[in-house]
Amino acid sequence: MSRSIPVDDELVARLERLRGHRPLKQLAGEVLRAGLEVLETASTSARPYRIESVQGKPRRTDLDNVAEVLAEIESGIHR
Repeated sequence: MSRSIPVDDELVARLERLRGHRPLKQLAGEVLRAGLEVLETASTSARPYRIESVQGKPRRTDLDNVAEVLAEIESGIHR
């Protein structure tokens, strides 16, 4: 069964540069397999992002006075 997928000229040119002595169909299959492997691995290996709360003083919400914020950070004092 033959299937046709339209491919941008730029992608065909890149495949041609990699082709060597292989048939274009074979190279296109290798490239698709490698790309799919990367995409499938990335989607299954992603870990959920979690933020854990910490005990202690509440964080400063007023950040308008940069010098004051820096002084608090350096001294270890939180409002």
